[in-house]
Amino acid sequence: MKTILTKLIVITITISIILSLISGIIISINIVAKQNKEQKWAESNKIKIGNEEILYVDLTTKTENYNKINNQNNETENQNNSKKTEAVNIENQKTSEIEKERKITKEDIEYKKEEINNNKEIKTTEQKNVETEKEQHKDSEFSTKKILVKSSNIDKINSAKNIESIVKISEDMYSIHYSSQESTELGYNELTKDKAIESVVKDYKVSALENDIDIEALNVPENKQAWGIFDTGLVNLKAKNENNKNASQIKVAVLDSGVRATHEVFKNIDTADRLDLANAYNYVEKNTDIEDTYGHGTMVSGIIAEGTSNNVKIVPIKTLNNEGNGTFITVLEAMASISNKVDVINLSLGMSEKEINETTKTYCEEFFKAFYDLGIPVVCASGNKGEEDIYYPASSKYTIAVGATTINKEIASFSNYGNSLDFVAPGEALILPYPTTDTYYTEEGSVHRVNNKGTSFATPFVTSAIAMIKSENKQYTFEQIKNNLIENTEDLGVQGKDKYYGYGLLNLNTNMFNKPVIVSSEVVDIDEQSISITMNAVCGNKITNWSYSNTDTKPNEWRAYKNGSTNVFAKLTTLNNKDCYIWFKDEKGNVTGQKVYTAKINNKTETDSMYGDINLNKIIDSGDILKLQRHIAVEQNKSLLQSHSNWMLTPELIKMGDLNRNNKIDIGDILKIRRYITTQQSEKIKEKHPDWAILISK
Repeated sequence: MKTILTKLIVITITISIILSLISGIIISINIVAKQNKEQKWAESNKIKIGNEEILYVDLTTKTENYNKINNQNNETENQNNSKKTEAVNIENQKTSEIEKERKITKEDIEYKKEEINNNKEIKTTEQKNVETEKEQHKDSEFSTKKILVKSSNIDKINSAKNIESIVKISEDMYSIHYSSQESTELGYNELTKDKAIESVVKDYKVSALENDIDIEALNVPENKQAWGIFDTGLVNLKAKNENNKNASQIKVAVLDSGVRATHEVFKNIDTADRLDLANAYNYVEKNTDIEDTYGHGTMVSGIIAEGTSNNVKIVPIKTLNNEGNGTFITVLEAMASISNKVDVINLSLGMSEKEINETTKTYCEEFFKAFYDLGIPVVCASGNKGEEDIYYPASSKYTIAVGATTINKEIASFSNYGNSLDFVAPGEALILPYPTTDTYYTEEGSVHRVNNKGTSFATPFVTSAIAMIKSENKQYTFEQIKNNLIENTEDLGVQGKDKYYGYGLLNLNTNMFNKPVIVSSEVVDIDEQSISITMNAVCGNKITNWSYSNTDTKPNEWRAYKNGSTNVFAKLTTLNNKDCYIWFKDEKGNVTGQKVYTAKINNKTETDSMYGDINLNKIIDSGDILKLQRHIAVEQNKSLLQSHSNWMLTPELIKMGDLNRNNKIDIGDILKIRRYITTQQSEKIKEKHPDWAILISK
């Protein structure tokens, strides 16, 4: 028995050893394969510049390769360090062997001591000089170890030396990375003389634009929301969008200090998280760790999370370090890599325009124009010095510059101003998500949010409005979005645009919600004789009354809300043999009505029978086709629109003419009507395509 047991133990141990060996071999093979793969990637992504092979990444085509720059550079640095260490060891070994062979006398020893002391003094002096030089270079213009070059063809650069990597960020713009300040300065001087280079630009420091403030917590409505989303009307637009089933998903890139992804402000009950971490990235350390230890990015992103509907996703992009500082080239690289992944960009950072020379600014304007042309608004903070100096890139004519106001709608004392300012938004005494905890409140109930001020925090209010406006139509141009904002501002200061308030304070209640807006209505129950309808309306003023009627004439009798609110609900049960209109009235007497139900007549509704009747002549005919054709032509031809503005369809008629249910008027709708007309003349076709009868009844 013992012999059998011993044999089993030996067999078990042997099998374990064999399995371990196999596992080790597999791991070794995988490591080698990975190294080979990385090596092949590095070799295939190098270009010949002068006499050197340089690591090269094109962010305009392959953004996912950006992080490999850091990995490859680190690997190169490690290899260089290993070689240096090996060389030092060899030299020490040689020295040791030589010393052994020498016969050391007493005089030699005394002489050696003196030589060592002298060398120590020399080394100490040299070390002090090096440290002094390092200190001087610490905040120098080349300390970021990056420069920008403009060239039609990067391959034509002949004077490149000591370059670690090159990153293409636009058709003729390249970011060049160096390993040290000294090599960066040398590279800048060399490339400036290179005739193949149109221009060379030094890097600039950028920083988060916030000011700490010690102020008592405000009594904020609904506790968990910054007061700014109420004063700007964002809370109403948010309610409207959350009831819009056709709202597009919008992604907002926040280029900042990262984000505390676990904070409850970025989560919703029964909905997806508000953060898009799949596209998040850390451009400071070139990895996927976007944890925010500084706090600024969490607070900026928190305003957007609170001020937007669930269809808006936030993409955290870390471009500032743990002290809230970064570089301008890093920001440009990050923007280039996400240009085809996001719809809006928030930059609550910047630098004084006084620091930038005109050549650099002209150069960078081309970069921001590309986003302008793509219809991707870049929203920027104006600066916090309280002086006439709109920070860059807020001052660019291709971005949107935002200043800050107080809770009393006065320009904040710290807010920078100037002619290039576009809008102002709340930027003081804001209660914002605390970056070192996951919840708003502790178990004891103490507030876990901070009070801060800065144009940094005014900016995301405007970003939030843009994101939700764009979710209604992703094809809006930059100017269409900006004009929409202008229509929804409160003009403060002197009349019209001025250098302190721009076009005015963002306030959607002045136009979009200056009267009740019905954001949802739904028939929740229907039987042989009655229907039940639920309704929701929002307004910039208090909604005090509601009513219903069977025609589109305003009712004489109203039902009152006990206290009134800017966001109200109502439920109605009435007979189903008549049309039903609902009405809401605010405290200023403004009234809004909407048809919510069409009575059934012979199992058909009036709306169904006229589905496709664009010219409203009670019959579906070639006139409807002509109306749709003209509408399509107008959409594609601005000059035609000016000549025949009456050809444009109203939203109601567009809905009536959208026969193929794809949320737009197109050739498919025309084809649908043509086929329908044919069915009226051919029973055979009518039998073959019974689905066309949708034009008559459901």
